[in-house]
This record gives sequence, C-alpha cells and structure tokens, in this order.
Amino acid sequence: MTAEIKPIGKLRFDALASYCRSPETALFSDEIEWHQTLEENILIVVIKDRTDSDFLAILLCRDLKERYRFIHMTAFYESAAETLENVSKKIDQVLADFENVRHQGDEKGAPVDFFSPVVSDARLNSDFKTMTTLAGFSPALEIMKPMMRWYEDPDGNFIQQFQTDDFNTRFWEIYLFCNVVRGSVRSAATTSSSRLFRKWPIR
Repeated sequence: MTAEIKPIGKLRFDALASYCRSPETALFSDEIEWHQTLEENILIVVIKDRTDSDFLAILLCRDLKERYRFIHMTAFYESAAETLENVSKKIDQVLADFENVRHQGDEKGAPVDFFSPVVSDARLNSDFKTMTTLAGFSPALEIMKPMMRWYEDPDGNFIQQFQTDDFNTRFWEIYLFCNVVRGSVRSAATTSSSRLFRKWPIR
C-alpha cells in the first residue's frame, strides 16, 4: 500500500528539518516543494538543480536521536510533478524497513531533551516551569523540540543550567544557535555557485 503524502509549507519544513541542511546546498540547488507522510515520519523536499534545471526529491526521517536526516533520494526528472509521481516507490522502500533505514550508524547516547526535569521541582526556574506546564506555550515547545535534538552540550551542564539558575542565559544561547544555523544557509544562498552536486549533503 502506497503511503499518503501531503504538502506542507516551507516554514513547517524549516521548523522540523532546517538544522540538518548543509549551507552549501543553497549554492547549487533551490527547494521547490515540501511534503510529509502522515505523522511526519518521512519528510520530502523537491529540489531543482540550478545548472541542469532538473529535479529530484530528498527523503528525510528521524534517526535514533530523533534528528531528521537524509535517508534516500530519487533519480533526476524533468519536472517537480514527475518527481513526486516517482517518490512513492522510495517511500514504500523506506517504510518496509523503517527501523533499520533510520539508523545512521553514528548516533551516540539518548536524544537531547531540554524539557524533562533533571533536578528536583524545588530547583526548577520559575520561567522554565511556566514554559513547560502552561498550555499556551505548547506551540513554542513543539518548535523547539526538533531543534534541541541537534544541540551539542560540550560541557555537559547545559540542560541543568537551562532548567535552573541560568535559564535566561541558556535560552539566549538557543536563540543564537537557531539564528546562526539558519543564517548560514541564507548567507550561502547569496554566494555564486559552480558545478552541480552529486549528492544532497545533509548531515
């Protein structure tokens, strides 16, 4: 049975998967359309090569650390519509062996989780508690969750400090992280390009 896919907007795709882009992709290709399977277990982006003006689709799914990453790509086609017509076969291949396909082989440790308390309730920052308990903040949390899976904590104390005394400082770091990642992609898009690519260089 072929999986159903539906279009999504670029903003939604960016919220889920912008952190897996390599900036240099913007030099030689343009994203044209964005789609998902139900429950967002697979994301599809249709891209157009700037040199040859042909199209292909890239499939992403969550790895073992819940980060959207490259898993498959179609052949090149002459139009976005033809590309989408042929993407279903790739989706079926992925879904048939989904748990193995999503394994990238380099995942270490558990998925990053900013929001599950690692200290006692008495030590939690009041703003952190507000953000994680009030329903009005749930959309913001859902936007932050895909991003946090990519965040690296070299000192090993980010989550504890985010949840306690240094909430504001660490929240600012998260904001900077998001803008640096997205800014690097936008900056690359303004730079001149050379030859076409052979593979979607997603991390």
